[in-house]
Amino acid sequence: MLGDKIKDLRKSMNLTQEQLCQKIGIAQSTLGMIESNKREAGKKTLLKLADFFGVTVDFLLSNKIIDTNINIDTIFSGSGTLVSSTENNKLSKEEVKLLENYNKSNNEGKKMIISYSDYVSKNHVSVETEISASIDNSMPIAAHANEKATEEDIKHDMDIMNDDSQW
Repeated sequence: MLGDKIKDLRKSMNLTQEQLCQKIGIAQSTLGMIESNKREAGKKTLLKLADFFGVTVDFLLSNKIIDTNINIDTIFSGSGTLVSSTENNKLSKEEVKLLENYNKSNNEGKKMIISYSDYVSKNHVSVETEISASIDNSMPIAAHANEKATEEDIKHDMDIMNDDSQW
């Protein structure tokens, strides 16, 4: 029901009724009645809630939920296009969490998730490569930080930094 869905969305964002009401500009008594399914939400309230949670009014009013047992082949083929089911592969907990987080995000958050996932997938980014790149880029700066250093001092500093036994 609508009230249960709103309550779940609110709790997933660690918000109290009072906090949500302040953010969207409705009375706490109104939200309480909606969440307890004792009152229907008006058009303006539905629009405010949908906008705040980054979902559609249709999603709020429907009985749709994210199914953790959905067959992954019903969602994507290897090329990322929507396909029908061919095997019994399930979504992992991480994939479900990613979809849930995307669904809970507002429009700006959704754009950021898409942008970052595009960057990661195109550049094959991993934590290890990011850390390694940071270290490689910082070494010359660290070795040359002393403006009064002679060429010999710089060579000495670089030798120490490149010698793993020193760390």
